[in-house]
Amino acid sequence: MTLKELYNNTNWPSVREKLFSLYPDLKKKETGYQKVYEQLSLIEPQKSTSEILLSFIEEKEPEYDSYIHVSAIETNSNPPESYSPMFSSWEEWMGMSINETTLKDYSASEILAHCLLEMTLTGFDPETRKRTEDELYKQSLQM
Repeated sequence: MTLKELYNNTNWPSVREKLFSLYPDLKKKETGYQKVYEQLSLIEPQKSTSEILLSFIEEKEPEYDSYIHVSAIETNSNPPESYSPMFSSWEEWMGMSINETTLKDYSASEILAHCLLEMTLTGFDPETRKRTEDELYKQSLQM
């Protein structure tokens, strides 16, 4: 199942509820998240050999919170390589398959909520994402 197929099995109210129960401080940007969610229906998925994996990371130190890590696994490499899909285009995201374990362990709305957060870390529209990503790239060259 691709992220696009998973998206087609969700609705904004269920994803919204999951997103803001997991990340309550994002509520102030609700309009942006809803707009992106609605735009996803128009996106033509790009064929991908990567799959989305959600992993629960349990922090051992009490001052840190446990969290869900979103990664992509390139299935055509041997061994499969993990990478952050944060800079992937939304077309790439929508064409990625969902890891079988992730499908068993998380609801469709929960998977989409985590992906929606990761997809928008650099902005809520392509222009903002491009500017942010260019700036991050420039900063990485200065290190």
